[in-house]
Formats: sequence, structure tokens, C-alpha cells
Amino acid sequence: MDLKRKLNSLKVHSPDDEIVLDAHDFNLRKNFLLDFITFDGDCHNGVSQIQEFQFNNIKGKENYF
Repeated sequence: MDLKRKLNSLKVHSPDDEIVLDAHDFNLRKNFLLDFITFDGDCHNGVSQIQEFQFNNIKGKENYF
């Protein structure tokens, strides 16, 4: 299953799915790992469940409030 379908099956919908995939692609081209930050609970939960993403950390609003 491709990453977009995995995201959608985990309640991550447009445009959030495109943002995650763009961040993932950008991250793959850099020499350092980026954090992915979202305050959308479904997006945070979905991204956190996909092992293929190479983010340094996946942060949600609970990391800031």
C-alpha cells in the first residue's frame, strides 16, 4: 500500500496528507532529520503509525500545551 493510502486509511485527509508527503519527500533530500509538527489529532495519530516516515520526531499539541 502506498503512503497516501495508508494516511487516508488512518483518517489523514486532504490537504494534510499532501503536507505530510511533501515534508517526508523534503526530509529525504536533507542531511538531517526534521520534526513533523501538527495540532490535528487525527493527522498526528496517523503519521505516528506509519513506520516508513523518517521524521526525527512527530509532535502534536500535547508537546506544547
